[in-house]
Amino acid sequence: MRPPEPEWHIVVLTMNASKFLQDCLQSVHAARTKFEGSVAVTCVQDGPADDELSSTIAACRDVTSFKLMTSDVRNGISAARNSAISGTPSKFVLCLDGDDKLSAEYLTASAAIFSRGADIVFTWRQTIEATGEPIAQGLVKPRQIKLHDLRDGNCIHAACPFRRNLWEHTEGYDETMMYWEDYEFWIRCLKASAIVEPTAPAACLLHRMHPASRTRQLINSDPDNFQQQLRREIAIRHKEWNSWR
Repeated sequence: MRPPEPEWHIVVLTMNASKFLQDCLQSVHAARTKFEGSVAVTCVQDGPADDELSSTIAACRDVTSFKLMTSDVRNGISAARNSAISGTPSKFVLCLDGDDKLSAEYLTASAAIFSRGADIVFTWRQTIEATGEPIAQGLVKPRQIKLHDLRDGNCIHAACPFRRNLWEHTEGYDETMMYWEDYEFWIRCLKASAIVEPTAPAACLLHRMHPASRTRQLINSDPDNFQQQLRREIAIRHKEWNSWR
């Protein structure tokens, strides 16, 4: 007899996150413990693991039960997420980076918004230093989002949970996108009439900011070119993009 599908599926990408992975999964465990529904967790190791990452993953499994997906080559964020999501049927999906953390009430507070008909729950986000200290001006307050709100850039953070059938309908994350895969995914979701609703402060993501992150390096190296490249990438995939502006 097949086990019942979980209500939630949390996908944790472990790429370059061994130093913070234990904190991340402890926060997932705390949120899952607080939540009354069923929650599956998948850790995706995108690319070969070094000894440190392998030992960290082994230690984490003693505290937080999860399915582990591994790859001998780096396939990229979109491919890693799609692979994990496709492997576990669920009602709702949350994609989490392995260096971020959830508040203990994240799932419970988000589930309340889904119960009102939302397709994507826009949760609060607090940016933190690598050390864990909150960054001043780093709080993102959620709000209702319509498609035209995305014309000037992404305003929905990556760790907002969504209905899995929305991922199926939009055919998942675009695996040809090297950057801005979340932004492009949200555009397709809202083009499919997805409803984005904000949640209470109890649902908060703690997003760890690294000066050497791939996107941060790109932005800092040439801000104007970053914006131009972003618009080109989106316009290629969404012909109506220029008419929004």
